[in-house]
Formats: sequence, C-alpha cells, structure tokens
Amino acid sequence: MGGEDGEEAVMEEGDQGGAPGAAEGEEVTAEAEGPEGGSGEEQGASPHAEGAGGEAQAAATKKPPPVQPAWRRKRPNLLGSRVKEVIERNFEQAEEAFQSIDINLDGKISMRELRAALVMIDSAYQYTDEELNRAIMIADADGSGSVDSKEFMAAFCPHELSKGEVQDGLHNIGRTADGRKLAYLSLAIPSINLNGVGLLREYSHLRFMDVSDNKLTDLSPLGCLPYLLALNASNNLLRSVLDFKAPLCLREANFSNNRITAMNPLAAHRFLEELNLSGNKIRVISGVRDNVALRKLILDKNNITAITNLGDLPLRHLSLAENGLTAVNSYAQLPPELMAIMSAFEETYEEMELAFHALDANADNVLNSHELQGGLQAMGIQVTQETAQQLIGVCSCVCPLARARAPVRALMHAPGACMYSNHASTQRCWMPAAAGR
Repeated sequence: MGGEDGEEAVMEEGDQGGAPGAAEGEEVTAEAEGPEGGSGEEQGASPHAEGAGGEAQAAATKKPPPVQPAWRRKRPNLLGSRVKEVIERNFEQAEEAFQSIDINLDGKISMRELRAALVMIDSAYQYTDEELNRAIMIADADGSGSVDSKEFMAAFCPHELSKGEVQDGLHNIGRTADGRKLAYLSLAIPSINLNGVGLLREYSHLRFMDVSDNKLTDLSPLGCLPYLLALNASNNLLRSVLDFKAPLCLREANFSNNRITAMNPLAAHRFLEELNLSGNKIRVISGVRDNVALRKLILDKNNITAITNLGDLPLRHLSLAENGLTAVNSYAQLPPELMAIMSAFEETYEEMELAFHALDANADNVLNSHELQGGLQAMGIQVTQETAQQLIGVCSCVCPLARARAPVRALMHAPGACMYSNHASTQRCWMPAAAGR
C-alpha cells in the first residue's frame, strides 16, 4: 500500500462511517427523519393537543443527537492504568510477566488470576473490579473473556504501531502539498508503548507528528514523509538525532530526554529552525555548523563543558541550562567591572534585539565600540573607550555568530560557568550583537 493509499483508506472509512464534520452529521440525521413535522399521520393529528400529550409528542419528535461514527471513536487503551504500571514496574520481560500471572498455566489470564497475581506482586495496591474488568476487556481483542499470550504482549508490552492506533491519532484534515486532494496532515500517537513505527511509511502526506513518550529506538520510516514540518520525538530511547532521510522542509524537531551522547551531522536538514536536545548526555556541540536556518537551539541538562562548533549560525536563542560549562571559547569569567556593566545592561533591556537596534546608531547592523560607548553612557553607564572596545572584543570572540543582526540569548545555569552574570547560583548570559566582520 502506498503513502497516498494508506491515508485515502482512512478517509474512505470516514466517508462510510458518516460525515466527518458536525454540521454534515446533523444534516444526515435530519434527512433520515423525513420532512419537518414527521409523517402524514402526525401532521393530521389534532392541532389542539395540549398539556402532557403535547409534551409527549414533542419529546417523540425531538431529533436525537447525531451518532458519532465508529471511525471517530477512539479505541480504549491502558494509558494511565495502575494494572499496566505495576506490571511494567515489576517485570523486565513480558514473557516473564505473562507466565507469572497465568497461575493455572492454561495459556490465558482470567480476571481472577489477574487479581491474585497483582496481590502477590504488590499487596500495597487495592484494585476495584472495575479496574480489573477494564484491563481484561481492553486486552481481550477477540472477546473471549480472557487474555492469551499474544493479546497480553500487544496490550502490556512495547509493540509495533498498528493501523488502529494510526487511525486514532490522525487529525487535522487539509490539502495535500500539491493542493489536489484532502488528506490527514497531523498524527499524535504519544504514550502508547511503541517500539516501532514502520507503518508510517504509508502516510506520506503527514506534516506534523508527535511520537513522544514511547520506547522508540529508530525513526528511519520517517524518511518516507517528504512533507514533514514538525516532529516531537521526546522521551524515547533514541541514540541519534534526525537519523533518517531528510524531509523537504523540516523546521522543528524535539529530541529531548532520549539517550543521545553525540550530535550527528544535520546538514541535510537545511531548513531546520528549531532543535531541542535537552535532557540527553551530549558532551560536545557538533553537527549543526552548516544549518544556516537554525534560529533556536536548546541543549539544557546535558554534559556540555564548552560552547564550540557553532560557526556563524544566526542563532537567536541558545539555551545551555544545567550543564557543566567551564568556559565559552576559552574565556573564563569576565573581570568584575565588565560583569557589573553587563548586569546593568541586562536590567535595562529585556529584549536583546531591541537593545542592539538602540545601540546601532548608524543603523548599519554592525555595532562598533564608539556606538556601544555612546549607548551605555546614554543609559547612565560610564565606560571608557578602552572598556567598550574590550566588551566588543569579548562578544566578537565568544560569539562570532552574533556579529551582525542576530543577537544571541544564552542561558547557562552552571555555577562558575558563565561569561558574565548577575546571579550567583542561577547564571544568565546575554550577548548583544558584536563587532563587524
């Protein structure tokens, strides 16, 4: 099945199940009930019906609410189930869990066995009949009243993405890239215990995707989605960044809280504007030097010790909170007098782009020491020409990517790791655009 066929199949199911929009659903219901006022016999009824009889007639002819078609009703799942949480917490292997719960060894789990096994696993929890019945009902795909091994694995273990889960997560119908037909553009399948998304190769028109909070280790099937614009793959088990065939115009990617230790080259993703890699184990910034469209880079909560390999990127937001920074391009801490100036500067300007334009007196998009000195003096900060030149030199060396239009905001929360700061414990570094090329 090709990409278009997969999505069209879902759309056809929608057409068979009823109109996808509420208004259309209402029209279908109205037609099914015949002309306004009911049947001919009803129209011929006495016009003088009053009281309880009139109310009964009104109730009888009242339109029922439109029935939601089956294709729009999401299948129940065990997300948030205490039963599932206890099983996942106490067993590393699904096979081991099934064998432990299948007390009579008949190859299937009944509600009575599930209750007895959960008590033995953790007696601190008390489960209601409703909880256990719901767990059995959801896992029991064939409706036999018990859960066999295959059904147990599908419900309680990491599994490959199914078509039903895709249909549950598809939303936002819009025009395809060529504008010739309608297709689903968005897919949200977070927190459903996935370990594979191979089925997504069939949904080539998707543009926005959320696969967060799963058990994914490979996203190569996404290389078949040429129109993907935004991807949220946070809280998975991934070890590489965007390691699949680059979509035509991917702009945003969130790979926070994975198992990434190194940043692989991302030059193929040439339209990437925002990248979130916080909560990983990255030691060195790399792989993004050639991503000239990159504007926002978030690297909080990693193991980075120095800001390097950023080239001349036009970053507007660089976040490095809670790292182990000891230097920024070989610069340690600024002298106290420069730190005081930067502290006063930060208190005056909240937006660095506004600050840059305010200081750039001749509006040439390049800030020199004379303009910086004049701007600081206008703020009531007295500095010498030598000090202004020193500040320009520091910013130019520390952050050559900030020489022209794009001011950079870097957040660094590691004590002693910042270029300048007005906080002892939570340090912040604001870099205005610096000297000419």
